[in-house]
Amino acid sequence: MFPAHKPEGKGGENLLDIRFIRENPELVQRAADRKGIALSVRDLLRLDEERRRLVAEIEKLRHDRNRRSEEIGALIREGAREQAERVKEQVRRANVRLDELEEELAGIKAEYDRLMLLVPNPASPDTPEGA
Repeated sequence: MFPAHKPEGKGGENLLDIRFIRENPELVQRAADRKGIALSVRDLLRLDEERRRLVAEIEKLRHDRNRRSEEIGALIREGAREQAERVKEQVRRANVRLDELEEELAGIKAEYDRLMLLVPNPASPDTPEGA
């Protein structure tokens, strides 16, 4: 009926797929309201957007760091030690930034997961009101 997924590290709960929630925020908010669940779909979608932005930034930073790490090896082989040290410093700064972003992501993901567990399945269109 409605697309579902299992959350990471969770038991057998089937949650609505976030893509469905993105495409049908009003339907999901109405379902929460009707069931008396204190859930802001707007807040959930804001967290989802921030989570996706952070994941993309982290992936890009990791890619750049890995590329620079390979560059260090090549510079050392070429005897350009001074330049290799400058690139090593860039890698150190990237690692610090990665740690900061991953910590921020962990906090956002925890709240995102908490809200996802509150999301109800909308009633089937043929379910009578109040049933």
